[in-house]
Amino acid sequence: MNPAQIQSLFQQAVQLHQQGQLDSAEKIYEQILALAPNQFDALHLSGVVALQKKQFDKAEHLLESALRINPNHFHALNNYGNLLLESGKNQEALNAFSKAIALNPSFFQAHFNRGNTLLELEDYRAAIESFQQCLKLDPGQAEIYYSLGNAHKQLQEFDQAIQYYEQATQLQPAYVEAFNNCGLAHKELKQFTQAAECYSKALALNPQYAAAYCNQGVLQTYHTQIPEALASFDQAIAIQPNYAEAWNNKGVALNELMQLDQAIAHYQKAIDIEAQYADAHYNKGYALLLQQHFQEGLKEHEWRRQLPSYLHSAPTISKPLWLGDSPLEGKRILVFCEQGLGDTIQFSRFITPLSDLAAHVVFVVPGALLALLQAPNERVTLVDEKHLPSDVDCYCPLLSLPYSLNIRTVDIARIHPSLLIDQAKVAQWNSRLGRKKGALRVGITWSGNPTFKKDHLRSLALADFVKCLPEQNIEYISLQQVIRPRDQELVSQLSHIQFVEKEIVDFSDTAALIECLDLVVTTCTSIAHLAGSLGKPCWVLLPFAPDWKWFASSTSSPWYPSVKLFRQPELRNWDAVFANVKSELSALAIAQSRS
Repeated sequence: MNPAQIQSLFQQAVQLHQQGQLDSAEKIYEQILALAPNQFDALHLSGVVALQKKQFDKAEHLLESALRINPNHFHALNNYGNLLLESGKNQEALNAFSKAIALNPSFFQAHFNRGNTLLELEDYRAAIESFQQCLKLDPGQAEIYYSLGNAHKQLQEFDQAIQYYEQATQLQPAYVEAFNNCGLAHKELKQFTQAAECYSKALALNPQYAAAYCNQGVLQTYHTQIPEALASFDQAIAIQPNYAEAWNNKGVALNELMQLDQAIAHYQKAIDIEAQYADAHYNKGYALLLQQHFQEGLKEHEWRRQLPSYLHSAPTISKPLWLGDSPLEGKRILVFCEQGLGDTIQFSRFITPLSDLAAHVVFVVPGALLALLQAPNERVTLVDEKHLPSDVDCYCPLLSLPYSLNIRTVDIARIHPSLLIDQAKVAQWNSRLGRKKGALRVGITWSGNPTFKKDHLRSLALADFVKCLPEQNIEYISLQQVIRPRDQELVSQLSHIQFVEKEIVDFSDTAALIECLDLVVTTCTSIAHLAGSLGKPCWVLLPFAPDWKWFASSTSSPWYPSVKLFRQPELRNWDAVFANVKSELSALAIAQSRS
């Protein structure tokens, strides 16, 4: 067959290829290669067909053969980069795209592919640069704006992400993925109405889009619209039965109803689909711990160390992780705090049994707690988290200590936090407060850290919290160190409450103030753990689905004998809690005034 006939065959193959008739095109490319094994174009496009058919080994052989003949063919380099990207060889793919761009700086597709590869490599700033270059070459492509939105979303620059998603949908009004991801960005900004609208638009465009149902369900769960959330997750699962995220999120919704066995079954289904699904393992552990199944629950709770929230906040330590799997005799172990101040106070009790095993424990704590927490013995040193020491043999996250020490529920009550009360500060507060102005002096806290994921379920507006505070014969002292803007206006109107936040510097001040009180009444905040650790009578108002450390039932807590728990009897029912607290406070004040 002469060159003209081969060229005619090649043109026929290309036409079939462009029409999507891959098998027919492939046969002709192979016929050409049988006659001319080094025909570059046939090697190249035959490799592209194999890539499109996901025959990756064959595609690799063909494309590499083509590039050996013409290593500077930027289209072949781009296609080779796509193959490498499909094969998970992201860095090699990036090199191929970069080389194609060096050969042809105006090659749009290579810039775009390079940007998406950088997204995979989590180099979001560099990805944005590549996509911006794409905009210079062709600003009319909706996919560029969508990819820019994804990069900014990963950088938590949600306002910019929304702008790009909106530009994508203006160019391509049926861009379902852009509407869905725009909803995710709105949700992160707590723009819930806009998020819901985005999910609705995505589903109107594609009623079979499982991801939008799943995200809609997450939003409904956040707003405790649990029946609606369950219906959304069921829709997602009906469309995509092996949708691990939907099974997991449905478990979360069931957890909010305290249907814990069902929730655990859903988390397990997600794990069955995706064995390394850290969120599902963690959530399963959370539900098991609520049921006081410590052994299995604590094991699953360790999966939190693979969650982004942990990875972004945990310090980088070059020493081995210790989880109770090796002797500590003669070794120095570092323990760092990983969550809120309340958790640090609560779990600091496990430093004592740890010190019985190790030569020395270096306990790294937030500066706000340094003056409060006390080394329980000479084998423990407390240091500020700003100055992470390196002269240790291993480390353990604070919340991993119960797992590492094989703690059981029955062990909790006999281990106590070691706190240091500044008696001089106690005297100052007693002097500052003066003579008691009622039968009871009660400290109150109604809101915690607003960045906590489920803060909206546990923190209250002051206007609502005061419903549980009878005014007769009780003196109230606010223990809030920070009063939110929504509560500021009401503060000046509540003459029966003293607000002393400007006089509280750190937790040693709060602890000293609590020592001057008869009782603390609080929502689920760090103050509950502080008062409980001090042995001060403390009433804690809990949402229907509480933090696992309060467990699933009972009005008492094995963590703190002095604590009494007031639980919502059903989802969103704070009024019943307020009525119970108010009734018991009134009765206690009357009883105290008679004694």
